[in-house]
Amino acid sequence: MPATIVKNEEQDTVLFLDSDLTSQEWTERQADELAIEMAGKDRLEKALIIGEKLSHIYNSGSFRRSAPGGERWTWEDWVNKRLPELLPGEAPKVGQADNRRILWETRKLLSPQPRAAAGDLPTSQRQAEALQALIPRQRTQVGGWAPAILDDPDAAEGLRVVWGLALQNAAKQQRKSGPTTEDVRAAREEARPQLAAAGLIREAPAAFQQSTAERMAQAATKRERVVDVDPVEAEVAEAKRQEILQSIRDEAPAKAQQARVDAVKEELSRPERERLDRLQDKVRKYNSFLNAANSSVHELLVFLQTVDRVDGTQFLDDMREINVMGLITVKDDLPRLQKIGEDLMAAVGLARSCNPPTGIDMTTFTVEAD
Repeated sequence: MPATIVKNEEQDTVLFLDSDLTSQEWTERQADELAIEMAGKDRLEKALIIGEKLSHIYNSGSFRRSAPGGERWTWEDWVNKRLPELLPGEAPKVGQADNRRILWETRKLLSPQPRAAAGDLPTSQRQAEALQALIPRQRTQVGGWAPAILDDPDAAEGLRVVWGLALQNAAKQQRKSGPTTEDVRAAREEARPQLAAAGLIREAPAAFQQSTAERMAQAATKRERVVDVDPVEAEVAEAKRQEILQSIRDEAPAKAQQARVDAVKEELSRPERERLDRLQDKVRKYNSFLNAANSSVHELLVFLQTVDRVDGTQFLDDMREINVMGLITVKDDLPRLQKIGEDLMAAVGLARSCNPPTGIDMTTFTVEAD
């Protein structure tokens, strides 16, 4: 690829990472974050759901701002600051987040159905880590950001070759649970020379360091070289530079006008964005309350059913006579159960209704001082 094209791509990437989030990008990232927060409990299923959303946030670059108009973030900033809020108690690190998205990306590239049978696709983050060098990525990398290419089946040929060899090695060893991490690494190193020659895998670290040193030496030699400048060529180059500067000056008013139009459009769309943000916040809270209520009521029912089957409900009469440490008693269980039922029926009634806002009942309470 010509150096000029690479430089332009790097400049475009820098501008993109410094740009603000669009309304669509912010909405998509909020949806990804919600999916991460609500991921299921099954270990593999949860890892794949979270990995898919982490992959989308990383590859789309929507991590680059804390919010529309907010502070500039790197991928590490988003993982360290935002992800712990979505997965409380996990304290995920950048390496763990990368392994989760890499696991999903390898399965995506190996199969059009990322959640196919466990024996056909990688199931552990360590397997995926051994395959990550085979994931095709954009050539230009700025600040360590290297988005994966997931929509080009031909670019993932090296990944399919290595995984196929790993499956063969596992079959020869009669491994019922599929390839181990060592099987994958052995297959990768076995195929590395052919894959490197075809440009389907990065060079080994030693070769990479050597080539980097050679490029730096060549660059140093070029800097030391004395170059005679042709006056005619210099005059043509200066004329070209002035032409470019004049073109920029001519386009400046139109760009300024477009910026003002975009600012007006953004301000007009702000109420709708705020309404959507409020709706999503209410959905999260409502879902949390529903989950907590469902779990508590279900556990209460299971407990009573166990008492009924093991001791009989007559046992509840004996339980009502017990006072634990002078603090805990269930002698008022029936009124409490009835209150729970009444509250649940009231909640069902509100959920079934479709009323406009009823306002706040500003009732005055008289408080007597002692």
